[in-house]
Amino acid sequence: MTFSHPSYVRLPQESWRHQVNSTRVVIVVVRGEAVSLRHLCTSILLVLLLLPARQASAQTKPPLRFPESRSYSPGEIWLAWNQSERIGFVRGFILGHEEGYRLACTGDALCLNKQHLFKKDLSQYEQCITEFYDRHSGDRDVPFRVLLMQADRRTADELHEWLLRKK
Repeated sequence: MTFSHPSYVRLPQESWRHQVNSTRVVIVVVRGEAVSLRHLCTSILLVLLLLPARQASAQTKPPLRFPESRSYSPGEIWLAWNQSERIGFVRGFILGHEEGYRLACTGDALCLNKQHLFKKDLSQYEQCITEFYDRHSGDRDVPFRVLLMQADRRTADELHEWLLRKK
């Protein structure tokens, strides 16, 4: 039975109480729907019983390895971009990295020697990161910067193994 009036509706007594095998069934109106009180109480009890289980499962998630990935998935973002967008990101990252060292080190040879030199073609970095996120969906929380800084020395699969050892 559906009621269209949104406010409290006083129904005639015969429409909200029925005799069923000498047991009284009370009908309650919830969001315009007639629901038996027994069904309503059972539903509420079920929700209350399952709520702690849901909270416990939320607490058993593994801790995030990278705090910056808490609110987004770098791997999902990377895979949503097309190849030219990914190569554009790699180019910007490398240029920014080089410029940051140049400005920070201003003539200090020891400082400049610590700079990571990117030796591969841009498309090779793009391909390595794409393969990494494609093959290892559980590692999509790994930031781009971590992968780019390791991509000269490791393949996508070696990056995955390296991260497993770091846990």
